[in-house]
Order: sequence, then C-alpha cells, then structure tokens
Amino acid sequence: MKVLKHIKKYVEGELFNYPIYKEALLQIKENTFLQQSANNLVPATKDKVPHPFLDRSTIRMEASISAIEDVLSILPEKYRRLIELRYFRSYKVGQVVDELDICVRNFFNYRDEAISFFAVRFGLI
Repeated sequence: MKVLKHIKKYVEGELFNYPIYKEALLQIKENTFLQQSANNLVPATKDKVPHPFLDRSTIRMEASISAIEDVLSILPEKYRRLIELRYFRSYKVGQVVDELDICVRNFFNYRDEAISFFAVRFGLI
C-alpha cells in the first residue's frame, strides 16, 4: 500500500520519538504523587495522594505508545527488527542494511510496508 509522503513523515516522527515518549511517560508517572508533607511526621505511603496529571501531551504520548506497541506485536520479525534498529536505536540506513544482511532496496521496501501498518493503526489511512 502506497503511503503519502506527509503521512510517512508523521509516522517516522512518532517512531523516532517512541523511546523519548516512553521515558517521558515513565517520569510523569513517577511524579503523579504529591511530595511528602513538609514536617515528615506522616509515613510516606499515607502522604502520597494521586495527582491528576492528564494533559493533552500526556494523552497523546500514551496513545502513540499504545499504537506503536500494538503494531510491533503483529509485525513480521524482519520489519520489527528494522523498525527497532532504524527508529529506536537511530541506526543509519547503511548500518541497518549491514545488520539485517539485506540490500538497500529491500530496506526501503520493508520500511514502507511497516510504515503502512503503523499508518493504519494511527488512523491515517
């Protein structure tokens, strides 16, 4: 399936940002509890109160992470490996080609096919 260029760029951006989103979401979840009281007389577990922290960017990150993980779970191994190397580990195209022992043409074919899976899951096509 041919994916339009602007959709491909959006999906690639989300894939490059996936590790960043995961780390940011982890930090947000760790900070969802209020700090312990100033006098420190109350046990830490008693003083921690859930803090509602749901802004648009957090919701968007959660949705993006969920969509990416859904697609990764169903992608064929060769596509999943390519996505992990290229987007999550920031390998250059030549490094991915060498690591997967494929030709450059297959790299771009596999990449485009994998991106179409993500575009469908993101609701872009």
